[in-house]
Amino acid sequence: MENVKTRLFLERKIDEISVLFEISQSITSTLMIDEVLDSIVNFSMEMMHALRCELRLLDPTGTFLEVRAARGLSKSFLTSTPIKVGEGILGCVISQKLPISVVDARKDPRTRHLGVVKRERIAGLLSVPILQRGIPVGVITVYTSKPRDFAQNEIDLLTTFASQASIAIDNAQMYAKTKEQYLSMVMALAAAIEAKDSYTHGHSQKVMEYAVKIARRLDLSPEEVETIRYAGLLHDIGKIGIKDVILGKKEKLTSDELAELRRHPNYGATIMEQVDLLRDIAPLTLYHHEKFDGSGYPIGLKGESIPLGARILAIADMFDSMIADRPYRKAYPYDYVIRELKRVSGTQLDPEIVTVFLAILKGEEAARIPSV
Repeated sequence: MENVKTRLFLERKIDEISVLFEISQSITSTLMIDEVLDSIVNFSMEMMHALRCELRLLDPTGTFLEVRAARGLSKSFLTSTPIKVGEGILGCVISQKLPISVVDARKDPRTRHLGVVKRERIAGLLSVPILQRGIPVGVITVYTSKPRDFAQNEIDLLTTFASQASIAIDNAQMYAKTKEQYLSMVMALAAAIEAKDSYTHGHSQKVMEYAVKIARRLDLSPEEVETIRYAGLLHDIGKIGIKDVILGKKEKLTSDELAELRRHPNYGATIMEQVDLLRDIAPLTLYHHEKFDGSGYPIGLKGESIPLGARILAIADMFDSMIADRPYRKAYPYDYVIRELKRVSGTQLDPEIVTVFLAILKGEEAARIPSV
């Protein structure tokens, strides 16, 4: 009999370790913080056979626990229950760095916001801390609608999972911080471009905004949208290598000056390729002056051989260039710019993307017109 119990215990442990390994692999497969947190909530519910779960992280002051992901709980419950460290059940979990299991929260004296708990029909709960290098950063809490006495092995399982989850959260937070630093660098480079060429003041920002709208309308992935965002800001970075006299010239450029100006995509791509974080942007910078019919530069790519991001940038760049003042001319009227986009659709620009962009502009224009 003892051997049977031991075997069953070992089999259960092996199953738990196997499940935890698979879950760990899943939650660490992405570095997007919201996706990581949602996965943690989903797996917590699955492991505990619960229908409700929330994940809270400490706010920047370390004073309150903020809801960052949840399932099965009403918006009113999540927004009406601010939790301070050391107060209530979840506050004690974070301050004591220990899991707490409650058979019926409606009868527990530590329960705060009892009316909300009753309206939500919450009874049992299990809350475990999320620790990073021994420091509490949040809590995972699963709820049941009926009183439930969580077994010790369930408490241990969720606690072990929380330690795996903390690694995934830490990685995602580090990635987010790196992205912030990356964006700061991109913005600094964009500012350098604008300082070099007065015409580009605000141009890169506008190109980025238009390009991102197109990318989202095309249902590109978040990663692709981010690449296009940064490429929009830096598409003209190669102008750093162009002489000021050419950039600011009000008269028509000579053939030699035009040839020099057209080298800016090459200069830009060369700069990008030297920086690991910017390398994915290099092709978009290099080819944003290619034309759909193959008559563009620097190498005359045609149609879909031009990277999608570069085709998007070409439209955003042309639109903002025409509706803004240039050193040698004033801005064109809006209606004229729209007609020009339609005219060069299929020759200079990708016709499908032009159609998408025109629909975006039409929607924005309609939104600006007050209803009668």
